[in-house]
Amino acid sequence: MKSSLARWSAAIGVDFHIATTLLLRGWSIVAGVVMLFAIPATLNEQQQGYYFTFSSLLGLQIFFELGLNQVITQIVSKEVSLLSTSDPEGLHLDRLRSVMAILRRWYAVAAALFFLIASLIGVAMFQQSGTLPWQAWAGPWIALTAVTAVNLFFSSSLAVSEGCGSIGQVARLRLIQSLIGYALVWAALFSGLGLWAIPFNAFVASICTFIWLRHADHGLGRFRQGMPSDTSRRVDWRREVLPFQWRIAASWISGYLMYQLFTPLVFVHLGPAMAGRLGITLAIFLAIQSVGVSWISARLPSMTRLITLHDGPALRQLFRRTMFGALGITAAGCVLVVALVVTLGAQEWSVVQRLTDLPTLIAVAIATFGNTLAFGLASFMRAHGEEPMLPPSIAAGVLTLAGAYVASTQGTFLTILVQALVTFVVLLPWTFTLFTRYWQRAA
Repeated sequence: MKSSLARWSAAIGVDFHIATTLLLRGWSIVAGVVMLFAIPATLNEQQQGYYFTFSSLLGLQIFFELGLNQVITQIVSKEVSLLSTSDPEGLHLDRLRSVMAILRRWYAVAAALFFLIASLIGVAMFQQSGTLPWQAWAGPWIALTAVTAVNLFFSSSLAVSEGCGSIGQVARLRLIQSLIGYALVWAALFSGLGLWAIPFNAFVASICTFIWLRHADHGLGRFRQGMPSDTSRRVDWRREVLPFQWRIAASWISGYLMYQLFTPLVFVHLGPAMAGRLGITLAIFLAIQSVGVSWISARLPSMTRLITLHDGPALRQLFRRTMFGALGITAAGCVLVVALVVTLGAQEWSVVQRLTDLPTLIAVAIATFGNTLAFGLASFMRAHGEEPMLPPSIAAGVLTLAGAYVASTQGTFLTILVQALVTFVVLLPWTFTLFTRYWQRAA
């Protein structure tokens, strides 16, 4: 049985690393869906608003990590391959040691700054605009930012491990963390701990990562001997890292402005209850979008291979089929959710009252479809090893932030309408214009 399964897995190209990563992604979707039912069942409307605002504010860590993990994984992967091939003078080993030395300093400062700044931003926001007494939210928020800062510090070591080829091992670690973490979160929620349940997931992640880094066979020990004294044997940060990092950082920050700021803005302008309704609505459609996006991401290696082989007709056929599937899944999920909310609302189910009003729900559904389409077009272009999406991403992020800040003073519908308009009037036309060049190149 095991040998047959192994042969079948090998035939479709699924190894330990891919299988574990797919398991992690699948579990994340399942856990997210369970949370969508657990939150309204265990928290009141005010607490629900704090929960989703907590989650959005944690995204501030991108301003401190600045896309470095993704760049480091690529650089380490290259150096390890050269190290494995031939490194008689230890040049690549020294370069890897320089990377680890820099990362320890960078992430120690980044984690400390994140904890200080994010916690203060949250305290100021919840104190000024919140409705719950500080005793209800201050402890959970400080604890959450503290353990998130610890995980931010550890994330660089995990990125280096992935660059060393331990992708499956890191995915397995994260799967174990998530299984234990969500189990404790759900137990805490249904035990009545309220907002104190939120930090459990991040706390478990920090403990598991600490144990794994100290005891697992991840091969990082040989890179921890400090910075080489010879500067010629170090990675040149400005030349080798910064040109890639700033593009990724700008793109990720733009994504945060486009997708993560709505709940905090509504919290400030309209209160926790409205923020909670918008937050859970966005979470539902984000889960739908993640399925559609996963459909596209799974085909990226095949697209990259066809680009390398200069097989344009096959590439175009694969992309059409992939986009049709991704958009079909996203559209079906959006329609199903809207229809279900209309049906349950007509029957006066109380759970519907925890969501936004119907016009806002429909606006989120439309924006979700547009975001999936933009992701697919951008993925096709990025499969060519280029990043043409930086200007439209920055423009869309700035416009969304400015528009949403004003619109969130009026209501959730106008807030989401801003995102939908920016997506369909600015981001998609600009993206499609860039996409046509790559599409013609594949003809």
